[in-house]
Amino acid sequence: MIEVELLNSLLDGFQTVEWPIGPGVLPNSPEWYVYVFILSLGSGQLPFYAGQTKRLAARMGDYESAQFAASTDFRVGEAIRFFAQERQCGIQVRFKQSDHGLQDEYLIIRELQLSGFHMLNSLLAYDYRQASKKPSGKSFNDSVA
Repeated sequence: MIEVELLNSLLDGFQTVEWPIGPGVLPNSPEWYVYVFILSLGSGQLPFYAGQTKRLAARMGDYESAQFAASTDFRVGEAIRFFAQERQCGIQVRFKQSDHGLQDEYLIIRELQLSGFHMLNSLLAYDYRQASKKPSGKSFNDSVA
């Protein structure tokens, strides 16, 4: 687990909001933003996903709805639900405006990975046209319980 001071230094200048995010809390401007989802575990914090967007408020809504046909939205949304509901973890979103969204996203992911974190960004996605919504055999909850 990363110390809060190290995480704060990696995410210097980022604003913080708690999940779930209420309406009107996030900027609705069409500028680039980079963001990081973070689990709060007691006194520690664990970043698990980073992204970039030009529609920050709407992007967070995509994760909340977690549509199966949008594999990133579904994977991140289901991770958020699992940790918040099944494990009672707090979830934060840290974000900041960016002049170079894709480049800044890459740099943030790289810095977090170099600090020892395994980000959801690194896992292979699924093809929703070939995947089943309900896998046979063990469930995700069975494998992490």
